Amino acid sequence: MKPEHTYELIEIFTGNSIAAQFVKGYLEHAGIEVLLQNEYMSTLAPWHSGGNGSGAIKVSISENDYEKALPLLEVYFKKIKSVY
Repeated sequence: MKPEHTYELIEIFTGNSIAAQFVKGYLEHAGIEVLLQNEYMSTLAPWHSGGNGSGAIKVSISENDYEKALPLLEVYFKKIKSVY
């Protein structure tokens, strides 16, 4: 039996655990469901989880939410850049 609704996931961010959690929280606050992949790799092998390394945490969203998420992410990353 096939699920009624199928959709593709779009990877929108990769990074360390802290950055991925911030992006996840920001999007969820806007009503966008988020899937984190490799979330536990940073605990098991933290030396692999920085930046875009092999264990980086991937933040993915539904393709249906991409148009809504894009402007939010642009604002979020501009704010982050201005702080650092």
